[in-house]
Amino acid sequence: EFVSLRHEYHRRNNTRSVQCLSSTDEVLLFLLHFRHYCVNLLLAVLFKVSATTVYNTIHSMREWFYNLLSPEITMHTPKWRKERGRKMWGHLYTFVIDGSIQPIHGSDKYTLADTEFYSTYKGFHGVNILVVCSMQGDILWVGPSFPAMHVDNEMVKETIDMWYHPTITASERGMGDSGFAGLE
Repeated sequence: EFVSLRHEYHRRNNTRSVQCLSSTDEVLLFLLHFRHYCVNLLLAVLFKVSATTVYNTIHSMREWFYNLLSPEITMHTPKWRKERGRKMWGHLYTFVIDGSIQPIHGSDKYTLADTEFYSTYKGFHGVNILVVCSMQGDILWVGPSFPAMHVDNEMVKETIDMWYHPTITASERGMGDSGFAGLE
């Protein structure tokens, strides 16, 4: 479906992909980057294009995917969250928050550059992403990627003005695991 939407986007806007990659290649290249965080040089070899083309495609596709999917991911209104909340221990909980480490391949050659991506807790290289969901599992907000060495509390502190302050009311409470201990 993404390929069809991307093809339609090019047709409607009378544009072409970077370096004449097909819509299929654009989507595949971006999803490979997004899921596996492959280095641009590897993607360039796989798609037989320059590393600059890979870089430009990733940035173009990131904006396109954001515009396509962002209306689906929203914090909604406090009323909406409260209607789907759960009452526990005398309080209404309206959201669940957690960090999710996605494994990536580290570099044997550049170990010092990879140290921030290594999670000693998990024992592998990765990127950490903060996710906020409703109590019923609807994704409300997905944060930017952080190197795996960032723990949940650090990600909350760095992103709190993006999702918490603009939308969460004083009467709402959220749930998280022990990685969020001490946050109020």
